[in-house]
Amino acid sequence: MPPSPDIEELKAKLGVSLSDNPLLIRALTHGSVNETGGRLKSNQKLAFLGDAVIGLAIREYIFREGPNESLERLSTQKDGEVKNRRLAQLARTISLGGHLILGKGAEKERDQDSVLATAFEAVLGAIFFEKGFGAASDCTLRILRRAIPAQVEATKAMASV
Repeated sequence: MPPSPDIEELKAKLGVSLSDNPLLIRALTHGSVNETGGRLKSNQKLAFLGDAVIGLAIREYIFREGPNESLERLSTQKDGEVKNRRLAQLARTISLGGHLILGKGAEKERDQDSVLATAFEAVLGAIFFEKGFGAASDCTLRILRRAIPAQVEATKAMASV
């Protein structure tokens, strides 16, 4: 069985007090664990749930805090936040890759955007499952705000070109 990640450290980074450690471990478990006969459940089902949670959290934030713009513009803004690449950036903000449980052959995939994005979605799915939408939404937006300064700097640099 793969080593367990430091769950308490991850909870601190998430800013959420979860009591269901097995659920969080499942959120961190990549499907490759079972390629060698393992019996851990992977994070795919939680990622499915987390994808919807993240999308709704961002939509609600844009609706409440965003500019009064067309539906097309708001949808484009939301879509930019929930793409794999962006979710992977958010996962990196909390060093999620270091907490993943991977199979022996998948260690090189630890920092791939798709692996990180799926794990991020799964973690938010686990938070939703245990604590509800409010906690999952708050966590999503807290991590998004941590990542914004780097995004703002990159946008400024691109605008000056």
